[in-house]
Parts: sequence; C-alpha cells; structure tokens
Amino acid sequence: MIITILCTFSNVFISEATVGLVLACAMIQVVAYLCVYTMYRAAYLPELAAGEEEVTKLSAKGYVILFISQMFFIGLLITSASIIGGTNIFLYMQSAAAITVILGIILAVIVIKNMGYRLASSKLQAGQNLFTVGFISIYESFKDMAVNYIQLRKFMLFTAFTNPAFNAAPGLAVTIMTAMGLTSNQVSLAIVLVVLVAILGPLLVTFLQRKYKVSIQKLMLGVVTFYMISIILFPLIASISYPFVIIAALSIGLAQGMWLASGQAFFASLCPGGKEATFTGAYMFANKLMDWIPPLVFSILNQATGNLFLSYYCCILLFNIASVVLCYVIDMEKGRAEIKDTLKNRRLTLSSDELTEDARDINNNNNNNDNDNANKKKQDEDKTENATEKTDETTTV
Repeated sequence: MIITILCTFSNVFISEATVGLVLACAMIQVVAYLCVYTMYRAAYLPELAAGEEEVTKLSAKGYVILFISQMFFIGLLITSASIIGGTNIFLYMQSAAAITVILGIILAVIVIKNMGYRLASSKLQAGQNLFTVGFISIYESFKDMAVNYIQLRKFMLFTAFTNPAFNAAPGLAVTIMTAMGLTSNQVSLAIVLVVLVAILGPLLVTFLQRKYKVSIQKLMLGVVTFYMISIILFPLIASISYPFVIIAALSIGLAQGMWLASGQAFFASLCPGGKEATFTGAYMFANKLMDWIPPLVFSILNQATGNLFLSYYCCILLFNIASVVLCYVIDMEKGRAEIKDTLKNRRLTLSSDELTEDARDINNNNNNNDNDNANKKKQDEDKTENATEKTDETTTV
C-alpha cells in the first residue's frame, strides 16, 4: 500500500521532463496494487465461508462494494481535478494524483489500524528468499495440481483463457465504436453504462444461486456463453444504430459483473484447505498469463489486413470458445472429492451461527487439532524439562 501511494505521488511532479520516471512508477504501481489485491482479498475468500452459496454471496458483496466505491472515488477525483486543473493537462494530472494520495493515505491508515493479525501459513525454507519464493511456489502449486487436484488444474486453464477474453473485449469494442464514427460522448456513455450495469451482475449471481440453487459451474457456463454471444453480436448490431450500441453495452456490462462475482467463488469451491494463499498466487498467475495475446493478435491482423472486423473476431472467438469448452469439462463432484480431506486445514472465520453443519464440524476438528497440538507441545516441554532435570541430577552425582 505504501509503495502504491508513493508511486502515485510521483504524478504530482509530472512534466515533460519527468514523464519517463512517472511511467516507470506507474508500472511498479500496477504490480504493487496486484500484490495488495491478492493478499487482502482473494487469498482469504475460500476460508471466509463454507459452501458455494456462502462464498458466492461474499464474492458478490465484495464486487458490489468495489463497483460502487470505484464510481464514487472516480467521480470525486475527476470532478475535483477538473475544477483545479481545468484544460491544463499537467495540472489536471497533478491535482488528480494529489487527491488520490490524500485519499490513499486516509484509507491506508484506517485499514492498517483495524487490520487483525494472524500467523503465517508457511515460512521461508533453507535456500529460499523473498524475491524468488513466489515463482517457486507457483511452479510447485501447478505440479501439485497435476497430481492431486486435477479439476483445479482444469479451472486454471479455463481462467487463463477466460480472463483475457473478458479483459480484451471492452477495449476492442471501443475501437470498433470509434471506427464506426461515434463521438467521444457516445463512446463514454456506453462505457459508463457498462460499469453501471456491472453492479447488477453480482446481485444477479447471488439471486440465481439462492433462489434456484444453480451450481457455480452451471452459473459460470451460462455467463461465458452469454458473454460470447454478446461479443459476437456486438459489431453486427452496433452498426444498425446507436440504441443497439447501448443494448450491447448493457449485455456486456452485465456479463462482466457476473464473471467477476462468480470467478473467485468458482476458484474457492475447488481450492484445497490450508493452501489458500499459495493457490491464489497460482490463480492470479493463470489470470494474467495470456492477457497480452488478444490485443497483440488484433494489432497484427489489423495491420496486415486492414480489416477491423476480421481482426476483432479472430482474436476474440478463440478465447471465448475455449472458455465455454473448458468450463464444461470441469467435474465439480470430482473437484470436491479431491479437496474434501484438506478442508480440515481451512481456518474458517465466520461466527458459529452463520456456519453450516459441515463447517461447524470442520471448525470443531480444527479446534480439536489445535488442542491436541497444544497438549502435545506441553507434553514435549514436560519431557524435555524432566530430561534436563535428570541430566542435572546425573551431573551432580
């Protein structure tokens, strides 16, 4: 969090002479943000609740809060920077950076002040260091998945294709709209509607699972299929008239919100207990592994052929079709069986009245294990103390 704030602070001094340094800080800021996001939220989601429904509900709540807070802070930021900076682009960026730093410091103080403490789930081993252990743990995680968690490995392959499809499509859609001759205000309105409707995605996911008991896999399969249809139809219907652009934007935004809410819940349903943080690192790695491919394919094909629509479909269809197929082949029953014996290692944090019967059993097992470990440790200490006393007696004699 401190690195993120410091990198943002560099924007306060942006000018033609310092823009290179600011861009370098921006790259560091992205990495720092992903570290914060991974640690404070994603890694703990699997152990915050028991069962798919509870995890999905928590994930949906998190993204609703995320979307609303983003809209509030971005609106506040743009309005304030516009008032201060006006048409001066450097003053605008400097003002925005200063406001972001102030808000960031306030939020950091609140978070750090109220943050609880827990023991680390693992420690650095001999020969490991802080800068390489992450890469090593990801490699070991994928090896572990290949042997013990086959369905989780399928999910990782699924998310490696799905995340690029969801991330690339909005940017490519903006390119299509610009090529169609839409004004900047029309494009901006479509983007705003995508964000607004995305808020409904997590709510719809929660409703479908609670009302109709839709499994997380079927829910995800429906989301990626709906998204694929929306992306395929977008250039075709957008060329008819602007109202169809709005309809397409609404469908894309809804699918985006549903994907974000259900993606982590899907992962949490297949994540083994006691390894949440490590496997979340592998999950994030898989998410970002192929993010760069769709924009690159689009750029190369568009440069070579000059055909915008051909380039759009070539880079989007492969990832969307792969997403649907890979989601379909995941066997949730086998996935649950693969992690069943590990759930006793999951440190659940909900109150007892919110836990299901299975979760209470897991909590009781964890408490019993903790008590057993404490008793064993006490016995070992007593044995050591007795042995020391006997040694002292022998030495005295």
